[in-house]
Amino acid sequence: NGVFRATLTSAGARLKHLELKNYRTGPQKDAAPVTLVEAGPDRLATLRTGGLDGFEIPGDLLYALDFKESRIQLAPGESRTLDFVAPLANGLMVEKRFTFHGDRYEFDLQVRLSNQGDAPRSGIFALSLVEPWSEAREGKNFEFVGASTMVGDKVHRDDIDDIRKGREYGPGAVWTSFGNRYFLSAVIPLELAAEKVRLEMADSVVLSQ
Repeated sequence: NGVFRATLTSAGARLKHLELKNYRTGPQKDAAPVTLVEAGPDRLATLRTGGLDGFEIPGDLLYALDFKESRIQLAPGESRTLDFVAPLANGLMVEKRFTFHGDRYEFDLQVRLSNQGDAPRSGIFALSLVEPWSEAREGKNFEFVGASTMVGDKVHRDDIDDIRKGREYGPGAVWTSFGNRYFLSAVIPLELAAEKVRLEMADSVVLSQ
């Protein structure tokens, strides 16, 4: 769209790359755009779906798409919805619907699980921000780099050392994010849909779920 460029992968129906068109990494005219998501391998793409106790969803589950174009350009005022659909062996159908807007930074993600079988199903669903981590990303000169989570009317900030120990918030979690002094990526559940937020690090990857 007019403000960012994004790449999605059908492996997990996840966001693999997102760069901001109007922000640069330096003052030079040829400086690279600021990148908020740069996953590299598909397994490191963000907005990963998973679950427990009956809602197990592989992070690399292959989804079918409802469109054939390899590239979509949105003008200001335009919106476009992309549907990713995949069946599970246990009879569940997973649908991930992304809605992008031509002149806005935020986009919508709706995840729907439907039972295609006769037996009732229940479980725990999880949506995760995935942040590959390296020591080169450490903040400098008191710059904060880490997760922020709003619970009720209070914002909790956890740096990398806190996340390594594991943190859990909820109920009442309003949103969670990962960022630095200038930019952040956030998940904001509608209607306080998140029962809890857990922060952890595994294999040099920060998970906010």
